[in-house]
Amino acid sequence: YEISLGLVGSEMCIRDSLSADLIINTTILGMKGSGYEDISPIDSTFIDSNSVIFDMVYNPTKTQLVKIALERNANIIEGLNMLVYQAIKSIELWTGIRPSFDDMYSKCKEILEGKLNNE
Repeated sequence: YEISLGLVGSEMCIRDSLSADLIINTTILGMKGSGYEDISPIDSTFIDSNSVIFDMVYNPTKTQLVKIALERNANIIEGLNMLVYQAIKSIELWTGIRPSFDDMYSKCKEILEGKLNNE
């Protein structure tokens, strides 16, 4: 099984990502407060049901890229997952206690959605 990787963030990389199975957004595109909330870093034509889309943006939880990926039936890894796993590891390192992913994820999502609704 061959996986070709494409990076988003430059024209050359976007063209190269035509055959990419894994697309990782590490830009601010789609991030709340960035001024680019309604922009996806990659066109929907580059995404299909075999694509894996990892959008590191976690606020909002459903960026334009994630919405497009959902429409195209792609596999999605949300930025909130990364944030929660980083928090879990930090808590574990500092306290020796490993919190539940599900509990942490639910609380983070609740906080983020509350902030989105209050602003």
